[in-house]
Amino acid sequence: MERFSSLTRTQRKIAQYVLENPTKALSQDLNSLARATGSSRSSVLRFIHELGFLGLRDLQRQALKPATFNGKEDPLIRWLYESTAEAVKETYLTMNRKALAKAVDRCKEASRILWYGAGDSGFLAEMGNHRCWLLGINSGACTDEASLQGVSHTIDASQVVVVVSRSGNGDYLENALETIAKRDAFTIGITGSLLSYLARNCDIALIGRSREATIQDRFIPTRAGQELVVNALVLKTAQALGIPFATHDYYVSKPQSKGAET
Repeated sequence: MERFSSLTRTQRKIAQYVLENPTKALSQDLNSLARATGSSRSSVLRFIHELGFLGLRDLQRQALKPATFNGKEDPLIRWLYESTAEAVKETYLTMNRKALAKAVDRCKEASRILWYGAGDSGFLAEMGNHRCWLLGINSGACTDEASLQGVSHTIDASQVVVVVSRSGNGDYLENALETIAKRDAFTIGITGSLLSYLARNCDIALIGRSREATIQDRFIPTRAGQELVVNALVLKTAQALGIPFATHDYYVSKPQSKGAET
């Protein structure tokens, strides 16, 4: 925001809230926006007028217009928005909650969670591993078949291996699952299809939807649905372990720490 430095301290606080919570701020009324920012209705109105808007509805109406390029809406950005939103919505609505609960139970009891994926899926595997690291959950990650084979001697029945793959098919998956099975580890598959090889051959399958663009016969996928599943698995496991963390959103209760009453 170019005019941020010229705002008062209260107006900066309101601006920071709006910038960090745009969707929420653009659906609130004056009273709830004032409460959320620890200010008053009049302070919020002065902030809105300082930005050149007639009122809150005028600000919300202008801010909710689609982003444009040279005065026209960008069809590619529109596709990315709609495909990402659709993938997340489908994943949320069709998520098998019982399967997720079973997966969380196994992760809770595991001595280690090992994440495996290749290509784009490798980034998701590393993301899951990093989330675990931030929360103090013992984990590791392999982003190609060679690295998995290299650590296979450390895998045992006390561990859970989370295998991530958009398609859920391919030799690298068949070889990996065969290696993991020999070590008696429990496998959780995160993939896009229940009919895939991964979904049919892992112990628990969690489905995350995706959308793809085709460029020169190559798929460029949006992986938002599978990212949702990865985050759900990690955060629900942390919650089950009693690891305290805050969501910073009013509609999700904070997990209780160990020993707290339920």
